[in-house]
Amino acid sequence: MLRPLLFVIALVQWLALSASAATLVGTFLASIDDHATVFVNGSKVFHGDLGTSRSGQTTLNVGDRVIVHMSNDQGPKHLLLVFATTDGKQIVSFRASDFHIVPELGVNTFDGGQFPKWTKQARKLQGTKGLDREVKNYSERVWGDLDKCTLACVITAQMVTPRPR
Repeated sequence: MLRPLLFVIALVQWLALSASAATLVGTFLASIDDHATVFVNGSKVFHGDLGTSRSGQTTLNVGDRVIVHMSNDQGPKHLLLVFATTDGKQIVSFRASDFHIVPELGVNTFDGGQFPKWTKQARKLQGTKGLDREVKNYSERVWGDLDKCTLACVITAQMVTPRPR
């Protein structure tokens, strides 16, 4: 009796790991005030300016390293970023706790040893999410510590969820 139960548990865990390891195909959607450029594993995949914009189709995997360069011209500032799969089934939400502030400008990628050394987390900002009209998500409005700043994130399986309805 215990053996079939253990098999089912192992199968469910394997399926969960397989799903999280799968390549996601989709687009980044961002609400930005004023400018943001997104790099994945060192390659520029998206740039957006004031307002809401969407990237071209790209891929994202658990373990990918994301860097966002942000700059504010004046006044309010925010970034709200979400990745939505083209099939509409999954999203990757970005919360303040996912991002670390990179202390130097011009960084486009990082290795596994650098990320834990950047201990300061992004600031969670108040305000309406805005993107929920286009893609329901769990992302938060964020920013760094200066008007011109860089945030870093490693995509985790916990960031990938079914798209809320």
